[in-house]
Amino acid sequence: MRNYKLTKQALKQLTLLAKNEIKTAKKIKAVIMKLREDLISGESLQGYTQFKKYALGNSG
Repeated sequence: MRNYKLTKQALKQLTLLAKNEIKTAKKIKAVIMKLREDLISGESLQGYTQFKKYALGNSG
């Protein structure tokens, strides 16, 4: 399992999101947990092969 740290800005935004958009915050949390377990694969960002794109989508 990998460990990730959120930046202060990311943590602040996620906290605000959790207050106003609970469903979206839960989706983001689920994705972060999948990242920790290496369960997500995706297309690499151009010029940054260690970073991946992942879309949450609109499904509920």
